[in-house]
Amino acid sequence: MLPTFVIGLRELATMAALLLLAVPGPAGAAKAKTISVRLTNDGCPKQLKTVAGPTTFKVKNVDADAVSEFEVLSGDRVLGEKENLSSGLSGEFTLTLKAGSYTTYCPGGERERGKLVVSGSGDTQLAPEGQAAVDQYRAYIQDQTAQLVATTKVFTDAVASGEVDAA
Repeated sequence: MLPTFVIGLRELATMAALLLLAVPGPAGAAKAKTISVRLTNDGCPKQLKTVAGPTTFKVKNVDADAVSEFEVLSGDRVLGEKENLSSGLSGEFTLTLKAGSYTTYCPGGERERGKLVVSGSGDTQLAPEGQAAVDQYRAYIQDQTAQLVATTKVFTDAVASGEVDAA
């Protein structure tokens, strides 16, 4: 049973690494489009539109007491968010979006969910320096995962053989 735990841990670590690398970010966002989002007690804008590619969301809490965050979701996965924006505060985040329909989420408002429509087939590729950073981080995650799996195996082997003190 314990070897299954080690395999499960390896799979979990690998999935976590892949998810981290799949999250769009600002690395290649040299020519990002900007969408301004105003947080009010009404909640999320009903619908936002943009074209595929790097997009910066500039979020400002105009006067909302009930709403303090803005999220972009793909299904139930948060792609990007800005939170803890009390009235008068602002912040931003950048995503590289592919064409499709996304959900915006502003908890606490009259309209908690809105729609983000992304059209076209804009450039969703990372710039060379962004790809180099991803490649370097991928190698780091793979190394750390291998170390985690090896160390965990020593631990689980000790437990399986009854060497609790060694574990």
